[in-house]
Amino acid sequence: MQIAAKYQETSGTAIEKLAYTAMDAANSEHQEYLVVCGGQELLKHNRAVSFLNSRKDMAPKLHALEVNELSERLLGYFDAA
Repeated sequence: MQIAAKYQETSGTAIEKLAYTAMDAANSEHQEYLVVCGGQELLKHNRAVSFLNSRKDMAPKLHALEVNELSERLLGYFDAA
C-alpha cells in the first residue's frame, strides 16, 4: 500500500495538481494507492475525492478519501491481511 497526502486551504491549481497524483497511482508498483485529502479547498463539495476516484479507469489502484476515513480504511486493510 502506498499513501499520499494532499492538502490545500486556498483556491488555486488544486485539481490540476491532483491529475499528477492519478498518474503516479497508475505507475505505482503497490497494490493499492490511497490519497488522503484535506484542507478547505480540496474538501469543498468533495472536489478532490470525487475527481481522483473518477480516474479509476486510468489508475485502478487509486482510492481517494478524506482524513477522517483513513483509520477505518487501514483497519479494514490490516484485518484482511
